[in-house]
Amino acid sequence: MKRTNKDKSDVSEKLRLLRIKAGLSMREVAEALKRPVTTYSNYENVYKKGFLPVEFVQKILPLFTSKGISKSQMLALAGVNDISETQEKNLSHIKSAEDLPKDVPILATEQIEDADFILNNNQNLI
Repeated sequence: MKRTNKDKSDVSEKLRLLRIKAGLSMREVAEALKRPVTTYSNYENVYKKGFLPVEFVQKILPLFTSKGISKSQMLALAGVNDISETQEKNLSHIKSAEDLPKDVPILATEQIEDADFILNNNQNLI
C-alpha cells in the first residue's frame, strides 16, 4: 500500500523541509545520529505524533543550526519554545522553583513540578 501525507504528522513534513533547507541528506542526519538511514527516515515518513522527542531534536540540533536553521525552528519540532539569550542569562541561577523571585505569581503544583523537571533534565534547552 502506498503511503499518503495523511500517514504522517505535520512535524514529519516540517523536519523534512528543514533538512532540505539546510542542504542535508538523510544520510548526513543519520550519521550525526549514529543510526541507520532507515531509522531517521521513519521520522520524516511515518512518524505520527504531534511533536518529535526532545532527545531526538537535541541530538540533531547542532547539525541543523550549523547549516543555518534556527534553534527556535528546531525546538518547535519538539514543542519547546526557545528563549532569548537575555532570558537565558536571567534564568541561569534558577535550579528549582524555590529559586524563583518572590514576585513571581504562585503556580499550581503541577506547573512547579514541570518547571523543576525541565530545569533538571533539559539544561541545554534553557
